[in-house]
Amino acid sequence: MSAHDAIRGFYDAFPPLDSLSLIPESFEAAGDLVVEVGQYDFSSGSIRDRGKYLHVWRRQPDGVWKLYRNIANSDHAPAQAG
Repeated sequence: MSAHDAIRGFYDAFPPLDSLSLIPESFEAAGDLVVEVGQYDFSSGSIRDRGKYLHVWRRQPDGVWKLYRNIANSDHAPAQAG
């Protein structure tokens, strides 16, 4: 399985979101890249999470900005291994 297929499978298995808020806090530009840092909050059924995210946007040759890289980290403590 390719990394692309694994990532697609992860998101396809995730329940639909009931709500999602992205709260950008800062942007920093360098050439054709922009780094966005912020907070997120989402709910999906009984799942609710909030945390921090970092998005890297990249300007394409046609001038359109596309998400190039991202990472998000929950503010919740990790589950204890059993």
